[in-house]
Amino acid sequence: MDTTPAEAVQVITLPKTGHKTNEVARQPKLGRFSDLRVYQRFQETSGYIRRPGSGRWRMGSGRDDRFVVTSTLRNWLSNAIELRQKLLEVCNVSINQRTFRKGLDEAGLTAYHPAISTKLTTASRQARRQFITDHLNYVYDYWPAVMP
Repeated sequence: MDTTPAEAVQVITLPKTGHKTNEVARQPKLGRFSDLRVYQRFQETSGYIRRPGSGRWRMGSGRDDRFVVTSTLRNWLSNAIELRQKLLEVCNVSINQRTFRKGLDEAGLTAYHPAISTKLTTASRQARRQFITDHLNYVYDYWPAVMP
């Protein structure tokens, strides 16, 4: 969880006003150790500047994220593999499948693909019901012969 500048100000000023560390940790709803790191960084540098991330580059840009969201909303019956393939074709960006699904989840979307199955007809329902009534009172030892 990233610490916002407002939370950092609270973490830095509350101990100076006489609040205990537990009270400080509850105020911005961070954690005790997150507060401690922010406070130590403030004491070392005399200011709070958010450090850059781990240095790992993102595979996609904000434009690619917007493309994924709009294409998901347009083609809502597509699954994640098809949407990822479309991103590769159009934007020439290859993203891991898990990362792609995480991005969809962060946007509040899920790739949807309906299950394809045959619908039960009235004849098949009647056949199932007849099978159940015929074999209702059979003992457990008889079932391996009925169900191969």
